[in-house]
Amino acid sequence: MAFERTPVNYCLDRPLPEMEAWMKELGYSPDMPLAVDIETPETDKINEEESDDPEKTSYTIIRCGFSFRGGSAASYPWTEPYVSFTRNLLHAAHSVVLHNSNFDTPRLIRAGCKPLGKIYDTMWMFHFLQSDLPKSLEFVAPFYTDVAPWKHLSQADPAFYNATDNDVTLRCYEAMRGWLERQGRWERFTRHCSDAAEILGEMSTAGVLVDVAARNRPRTPTQEPGLMPALQEAVDSLDAQIQPKIPIELLPTDWLKTDRAFTREKDPQDRAGWEPVQVPCECKRMRKSTGRCILCDGSGTVTHYRKYLPFNWNATEQVQAYARHLGLKIPKKRGGERDEHGELPDTADAKALRMWGRKHPVFLTMLKARQHKKLITSYDWIPDQNGRVRGTFTFTPSTWRKAMKDYNLMVIPKRNELAAAFKRTIIAPPGYVLIEADSAAIEAVLVGYCANSPRYIRAAKAGIHDIFMSHVRAYREGGRGIDISLADKDLYEACRAAKKEDASRPLLEQIRDACKRCIHGTNYGLSPFGMHDEYPDEFPTQKVATELQEMYLNLFPEIKTWMRTTRELADRQTYLDNHYQYRHYFYAVTKWNSKYQRFDLGTDAKRCIAFLPQSDASAIQTEDLLTLASDPVIRPMLRLIIHDSHVLECPLDKLDYTCQVLHNTMSRPRPELGGLSIGVEIKFGSNLQDTQLWQPPLDN
Repeated sequence: MAFERTPVNYCLDRPLPEMEAWMKELGYSPDMPLAVDIETPETDKINEEESDDPEKTSYTIIRCGFSFRGGSAASYPWTEPYVSFTRNLLHAAHSVVLHNSNFDTPRLIRAGCKPLGKIYDTMWMFHFLQSDLPKSLEFVAPFYTDVAPWKHLSQADPAFYNATDNDVTLRCYEAMRGWLERQGRWERFTRHCSDAAEILGEMSTAGVLVDVAARNRPRTPTQEPGLMPALQEAVDSLDAQIQPKIPIELLPTDWLKTDRAFTREKDPQDRAGWEPVQVPCECKRMRKSTGRCILCDGSGTVTHYRKYLPFNWNATEQVQAYARHLGLKIPKKRGGERDEHGELPDTADAKALRMWGRKHPVFLTMLKARQHKKLITSYDWIPDQNGRVRGTFTFTPSTWRKAMKDYNLMVIPKRNELAAAFKRTIIAPPGYVLIEADSAAIEAVLVGYCANSPRYIRAAKAGIHDIFMSHVRAYREGGRGIDISLADKDLYEACRAAKKEDASRPLLEQIRDACKRCIHGTNYGLSPFGMHDEYPDEFPTQKVATELQEMYLNLFPEIKTWMRTTRELADRQTYLDNHYQYRHYFYAVTKWNSKYQRFDLGTDAKRCIAFLPQSDASAIQTEDLLTLASDPVIRPMLRLIIHDSHVLECPLDKLDYTCQVLHNTMSRPRPELGGLSIGVEIKFGSNLQDTQLWQPPLDN
């Protein structure tokens, strides 16, 4: 039997009365899911999975379409009376289906056509089903429809192109909903994506208030510069240390290939830095009368001008050239794409700079300069006229952790010398305070739960880093580490005392950092080689990393058992479900080693270990967000998510009420985790840095 595609019934650019008659004939009702898609002048240039760059994508709508029944769709130009028709359609629809709602919704809202029904985003639906695969509509379509490729028709046949977008979106929605319902995960998706996305959208719209003066204040004789000028000064200072180290022959050059630029009077500043250089003349332009070159007049040389440019320590090629000049080995980029000869590309990344920096400290200066430069570009936020900065929340990571784009306000420096300066620039307006409620040691507690270890959970809640550090210190100096079998109160006090002792001895700081890296890395499947490779400062040799990891696993052998059983399960069924019905597929937990005729750990061996605690932590955060948003007093205060914390902008007279709600919400038992509770630390202040701790009333 020959293959036949599903016939389509598209209503393209018809007068509005005909389109309304077409809808009536097909039996449209507002309680039917309505797929909607808009087109802008940049439609054919947009990558649905990448950041929405406002400089490349306008808010100008040129076409719109919709579909409410598979195999049918309408498309029309964005003019009246269609604009008013669309507004009424979106106001009446009970549920609206979009693909990449982060793009369409803001533009519809600006056009006065805000969808009032529940929004379902098929891009995130597919991500919930297959979190490790691309999410563009044309990639998703073949899984659930028989529609032929159509994206190439955006210019040739825009009406058909737009109608197909809507038809495919609706068909994919219906098919994916069926899959999620059969898996028993539909309700979780609607709650953790559709409902959460609505709240996150409100948070994006509200934004956070930024102290513009503190960020941009220039240096004067009487005051220190603001954050961004201070960062630039630091970059300039580091650059001044790097430039004298670079041999002149390695500097990039700029050339003027003719002396015409200097044959007439020029501003002296224009001539600064240029030097004349005699170069061989190609003698391509000859005078007929004399037979001699017009440029060199028979001398065979011509004057060009050369200017040496500063060394660019952000340019991979220039840094590699300097490393080769010093006789250093250039490492390969692990995980990079191989060339036609099967070779991995060379790299000059942070690991390489740290490695080279052991012999030549200038590379460490380059690394620090890169880090400061990245901070400037990453945090060069442009506030609106009210001093607020906004970003767009997404669910991009495969673990369903939340992320942000344009701007990324979630990843604020946490533990470096600039963290405090950054956090002070995020402020509360007059009459308000910022509240930051942080889930204490959430991922460590979840590791203990996944490992079925009440002992590890107690250690994580009391202070897993303090406990492990005490045993490492006892091994090196003698004595005994903290006894994990102590009563809860005594265990907590022992951890506080150990932390205080470590803080009083600066020489222990590097050891403590290594202990933290070891715990976090081991819990997420990092090998001793990986720890040495990732953190050479804390683990100068692989042997050091191996000894520390073995000591940790001997102290908590249940972690090793959990990692082994998790890998076996992921390898056997090719996927894992977390405790909140998030699913991630893993196809490379092991790989066959033909040389030794055995299975070795594959590229997914580490990822499958990290998935459970990371995705559970994200799900808990989402549950808390939904619970907080259900309180009409709290919902307008929600502003930001940073790491494992919620940030709220709270009126002073609502401070105690809000903190109590946060405490009750975030410390409650979790039914999905057998009643496990996570600790919470709540701080408040006029900015995110200068805060004080909120303590619940004693009767709680």
